[in-house]
Amino acid sequence: MKRRNLCVPVAVFAYQRPQHLHKVLEALEKQKQAPETKVTIFVDGPKSNKEKAKTLETIKVAKKKRNFYSLRVIQRKTHRGLARAVVSGINDVLEKESKIIVLEDDTVPLDGFLEYMNAGLKKYEKNKKVFQVAGFNPQGRKHNKIVQFIPLTSSWGWGTWKRAWKNFRMKVKIPRNIDMQAFSKEFDLKGSYPYSRLLADAANKKSESWAIRWYYACFLSRAMVSYPPLSYVENIGNDGTGQHEQISVTRTLDKPRKPSSLVWPERVVESAGLLFLFKRYLRGKKNESYMPTFQWLVKWRLWKSTQKKSA
Repeated sequence: MKRRNLCVPVAVFAYQRPQHLHKVLEALEKQKQAPETKVTIFVDGPKSNKEKAKTLETIKVAKKKRNFYSLRVIQRKTHRGLARAVVSGINDVLEKESKIIVLEDDTVPLDGFLEYMNAGLKKYEKNKKVFQVAGFNPQGRKHNKIVQFIPLTSSWGWGTWKRAWKNFRMKVKIPRNIDMQAFSKEFDLKGSYPYSRLLADAANKKSESWAIRWYYACFLSRAMVSYPPLSYVENIGNDGTGQHEQISVTRTLDKPRKPSSLVWPERVVESAGLLFLFKRYLRGKKNESYMPTFQWLVKWRLWKSTQKKSA
């Protein structure tokens, strides 16, 4: 009997959002590579007794029989939180596998997602300079066919290898003799986004974010991340149900190209053009996060001016 060539295994992380999870799994099941893919769904435990019903509903969705090579559902008895749930789940899969594709219950894979991820993870498996294959690109280029690289990680539909993930650490150590001004300038992409502030929160145990720790691990290794010309995932979590900050752009508007038509460079070189677009995008995100404060300040000044006039 001929042995089946299986695709890269997929880990899906879910918590209290059965409808979102249903959309993710339904889209994943429609992928051409689904019958050759092992899928593990990690369902985080409830925070309180009030959440038990929602958790059971989520587990019911997770256990529904689907068109995958295999389906494993792991239910956590206690609430671990997003960071520890993701980290422990990735560790679990990579104990037996050499690479992994990661989805959360709000990242819906678009047509071609699994094909693209499998191609990238195979192409750069032995290239130690590449730490991640990203499936999301908010700054997509419609007429571009070339996969490009920048030194910035992504948390929306991505994949990596055991060789790269072994560099991940939950405990953040920032060297004492480091030039913080120079470090922050580079780590924040010249002021594009306050990543260094998020890292400081992680180092001081004020943040459990796995994403900032993963970016830091890749940064220390001077690693690169590959990005597609157009996104292969759509984020549906910006409805107030998730644990992330609100992000205005969920995906590029155009449909992604067929992965077979993409050009995968042999040489891994940073794309100055794509990095410029990301910096512009991140500055917009940063400004959005400051808008509530700015609006409050404007209202306060208007109120003060009316008080002075009425005095």
